[in-house]
Amino acid sequence: MVRTLIGLTLIVGCDGIAGCVPEPMTVDTVVAPDAQYLSEPHFVGSRDWVYYPYHGIHISIYSTGTFRMGLHVPPGTTAQLNGDIVRVSAITKSGPVEQDIVIKEVPHSSFGDAIPTEFTTVGQFHDWHLYTRFCYPAQPGPCMMPKDIIRGTIQLPPITIDGVQYEPQVLQLEHHAHAGIVVF
Repeated sequence: MVRTLIGLTLIVGCDGIAGCVPEPMTVDTVVAPDAQYLSEPHFVGSRDWVYYPYHGIHISIYSTGTFRMGLHVPPGTTAQLNGDIVRVSAITKSGPVEQDIVIKEVPHSSFGDAIPTEFTTVGQFHDWHLYTRFCYPAQPGPCMMPKDIIRGTIQLPPITIDGVQYEPQVLQLEHHAHAGIVVF
């Protein structure tokens, strides 16, 4: 009943806006301490980016489809990844999956406006580095996150912040279905 009311509210609310379509969405969300959940500008309500504090910086992760990760670094702080492998361990509808995703730093413009606006506004964490999966035909291994995840974990590479190396983080990965709005 609640989903029906939410869906009707989205249809009625979207009805008067040009370029707006209600759509059921599923996202694979990383669960992190003290996290904010943000949406891409074209998918209102999707909450598909997690953004959380970590030893003086912030980390952002998008884990539905194409993996993306950001290091958001305040002025005067240094941060770098000490590896290029993100390890995914999950239970999917098809069974267990263990997968390594190779990532590399890419320019922000490579995703156009498919990133939360909060990442590009002037603020404390205005210096940020965007990483995504590294894939081309000769690259062995997966290019995308596993599909149909029920639950799992994601392990990030070790990170050095201001000369201190931190071990790889292991975060929970959960699957959520909800209603959202696609704006175009």
